[in-house]
Amino acid sequence: MIHTELRTLLLQKEDCFNDILGQQNTKQQLKSALISGRHIIILGPPGIGKTTLAKNVAKLLPPVTIEEDGKMVTKKGAERFVRVQGSPDLTAEDLLGDIDPIKALQFGPLSEEAFTPGKIFRANQGILFFDELNRCPEKLQNALLQVLEEGKVTIGSYMVDFETNFVLIATMNPKDTNTEKLSQVLLDRFDVVYMTHPETVALEQKIVKLKGEDLGVVFPEHLLHYCIGFIH
Repeated sequence: MIHTELRTLLLQKEDCFNDILGQQNTKQQLKSALISGRHIIILGPPGIGKTTLAKNVAKLLPPVTIEEDGKMVTKKGAERFVRVQGSPDLTAEDLLGDIDPIKALQFGPLSEEAFTPGKIFRANQGILFFDELNRCPEKLQNALLQVLEEGKVTIGSYMVDFETNFVLIATMNPKDTNTEKLSQVLLDRFDVVYMTHPETVALEQKIVKLKGEDLGVVFPEHLLHYCIGFIH
């Protein structure tokens, strides 16, 4: 099980999330939630590293061999990360999957072979990252309830349940008002982790310098403090 795998890794390491500078309180909340076997919502404003933190969780995972599209494939830690972008246009079929009409004619409309898996199944044995969960419609939120509670999905008229095993890490921007309200029954299936802007100006300068080095940007050291102050 993916939760058991993560629990073992997290208990062995003291500082697991090295891709994010600072945010010690957030990291501790995240670690506690993962050890407890919970799905997670990271709550915070845009641009503070929520996606980076979720990817860092996937990077902790060792390689695994799973079946995908009828083939056995080996996925390394970072490859065990599947992203879904929340939006009003997202459908339950995008997330869960749908029937392939050509395969339905070949194998029968209710056969497992006719079913094309959605992103939930692509994330099997890994991390499903759901960016802006509260931007997706209520119907799609309801589609998540069974899989988060039971680890399996009942699709339409199928007589069988499709099993999947993943950790869902979602994000939300608390100041975004143009969103759908999450039901209490859905929120009960998550632990909420709070993330903020960098704790100090010095830490923010360090982050900016590191990002600048990655992009090959050279910037006068004595002006950096004032530019960050101007942005604030």
